[in-house]
Amino acid sequence: MNHWTDIKLPIPEWLNTWANGIPETFPEVNQRMSLVIDLARMSIKNGGGPFGAAVFNQNTGELIAPGVNWVVPGKSSLLHAEVMALALAEQALGSYELASHGSFELVTSVEPCCQCLGVLMWTGVA
Repeated sequence: MNHWTDIKLPIPEWLNTWANGIPETFPEVNQRMSLVIDLARMSIKNGGGPFGAAVFNQNTGELIAPGVNWVVPGKSSLLHAEVMALALAEQALGSYELASHGSFELVTSVEPCCQCLGVLMWTGVA
């Protein structure tokens, strides 16, 4: 029998490079939406699925974490854009209860599926 020790979910290598060239805050909703659409385009360009998402601080517009659909390249059905953005935000803030750290929102390029909605409910993000 196998013995499992960790779950390791990869993020695209290009995502950190991409993040170096963007502003830290997106004060307007249309700017946030434009960012997640750009993420979806970059995901397609780099072999991922056509979906993007990001977690923002609702009050300041600060980008907390981006996400792209990386299901096929990452070999995991968990790697939806919304789940990736929420998981990276949880790592950045050090808790799975994001709502206890402020007021955050998830902006997505499409309506979230049932898996993503379930994860969203646990985090407390709008």
